[in-house]
Amino acid sequence: MSVSLKGFDPEIRQMEKDIVAFFKEKGAEFGGKDPIFMTILAYFYIREKLTQQDLRDLTGFSAGTVFKVIRQLLQFNLITKATIPGTHKHLYTMEQLPVAFSQFYLPASRALLKSEDQLKQMKRELMAHAQEMEGVEGFNDVLAAVSLLLRSVPLALAIFEEIINEAEKHTKK
Repeated sequence: MSVSLKGFDPEIRQMEKDIVAFFKEKGAEFGGKDPIFMTILAYFYIREKLTQQDLRDLTGFSAGTVFKVIRQLLQFNLITKATIPGTHKHLYTMEQLPVAFSQFYLPASRALLKSEDQLKQMKRELMAHAQEMEGVEGFNDVLAAVSLLLRSVPLALAIFEEIINEAEKHTKK
């Protein structure tokens, strides 16, 4: 099996790149995960089975970089390795896909909960000084932004919980 980038629909390939970029960015932002690691993990999330050459073709990373991340993924039991019959090449597979990937939502949930506490404290301080700050330019905008962010935290947490629950369902099959 080899990934053919030729003939790959350009729009679909661009969507795939956008998904990879999203997880690369969010993995680093929420979980402190290395962007290279997250890029390769995202490709496994999308394609499930890849060779080292496939990953080099998809990412443009060097053979050494790809090998290093594959070694980490194997150590974390996120992928398995099998030899392709009749070759000396290895095929790497992410069989526990949803559980493996959902673990990155847990740090994001923790970060959101911490942010929620900080936002609540900000709102308390803003409300405590609301009368004296009412005429100050930008006060209402800041208060509105903090209130909006506070309302969005439960929604984001619900989405993360749904993703994690969906992952658990897939692993029980």
